[in-house]
Amino acid sequence: MRGYATRWWGGIRERLAASPMLGGILKLAGGTGLAQAIAVGISPVLSRLYTRADFGVYTLMLSTSGLLTFLATLRYELAVPLPAAASEARRLVFIAAGIGGVSVAALTVLCQIWGPWFFTCVHLSGATAFWWVIPVAVATQAAYQVGYFWALRTKAYRVLAVTRIWQSLSSAATYLLLAWLVDGPLGLLVRLLLAQGAGVLQLYRHFRATSGEPAEAARGGLAQTAREHARFSVFGSLAGFLNASGILLPALLVGGLYGTAAAGDLGLAVRMVSLPMQLIGTAVAQVFLAEAAQLIREDPSRLQGLFFRLTRRLSKFGVAIAAGGAISPWVFPWVFGENWHVAGHVAAWVSLSAAAQIVVSPLSNIAILMKRQDVQLLLDGLRAVAVVVSLWLPWRLGADFLTATAIFSLAMLVLYGLYFAVYVTLARQLAAARREPV
Repeated sequence: MRGYATRWWGGIRERLAASPMLGGILKLAGGTGLAQAIAVGISPVLSRLYTRADFGVYTLMLSTSGLLTFLATLRYELAVPLPAAASEARRLVFIAAGIGGVSVAALTVLCQIWGPWFFTCVHLSGATAFWWVIPVAVATQAAYQVGYFWALRTKAYRVLAVTRIWQSLSSAATYLLLAWLVDGPLGLLVRLLLAQGAGVLQLYRHFRATSGEPAEAARGGLAQTAREHARFSVFGSLAGFLNASGILLPALLVGGLYGTAAAGDLGLAVRMVSLPMQLIGTAVAQVFLAEAAQLIREDPSRLQGLFFRLTRRLSKFGVAIAAGGAISPWVFPWVFGENWHVAGHVAAWVSLSAAAQIVVSPLSNIAILMKRQDVQLLLDGLRAVAVVVSLWLPWRLGADFLTATAIFSLAMLVLYGLYFAVYVTLARQLAAARREPV
């Protein structure tokens, strides 16, 4: 038995050594998996300590700050893994961080002026005192994204895995501690900020250790680098904002149309059915970005094969998500409490779009890597429109929350099919261009 185990482990190590991409995926998935296990483990406790409305406030705040983050840095960090020269990548880090700082300062002023009006529109007039959460959350999320793409460039998969675990431990401790110390959603909101701050600290340490030259030397030529990547930034920021709208805007719409309790149901349902996406899909997307960027620089003809290998593997997880969603109406009340039975039915519907998302979303970076941000912008704009129409129109016609959720999920399922067709076309175009004689 011991000999068999030794041979089995030896085979695993050989496969990891032969496939850096597989090793990267397993490191990220392992770290993310442990982080998600911590989050899932305390969820049944939190669902009994906080009300559906509390979760609704948290979900709406998270969605708002998440959307604004995609505009805060103009997405210059997306280009960090691409340059062959490390000095250019470092300059992109400083550009993104500088723009982010200016954006957060402006957002702070706007929140002071327009915050009460916004909270009233999304049925959160009681959360006006928490307006400061939005700019602080945007600052920490933006800083995390900048450090995250630098870590991808250096293929520091272990650092990213440890960062996720540290974030999850920080958030779990904050959740449980503040639940008994303060009333309402404040504990959930403070948890959001502390978890993000913990991740930023870890990634900043990695950047300092791997950035090489002093910061003063890296800052030379910032204006030229910013101009060279201006088109990338314009399309990347708009596409990122529209892409995030497809994920985060539903909670804002549901909160405004059906109330904070419905937003809480949607938030918990999406959080649970998205676990495989966060565990597997995000890890695959991170490694695909790093590996595909290298293939485009060295051997673009191999990109199509990488694309379809990952598609086949991710499809299996899509089937598992849909199957899990089918039993959610019976599982949710038992795990999270009777007050969350509506969330179980919501999970059954959103699992359909989540199954398609785990196949398509990790591969979406192919448009960015091929510098076809215009294509991604068009697709994400179409999805943003579909999100608004599929939720607002049923509400306008008098449909209840669950009916609107069903229509929304089916619309997203169709759109993910369109996304996949476009990404396949891009991969084939790159391979065909590589084969053409010069």
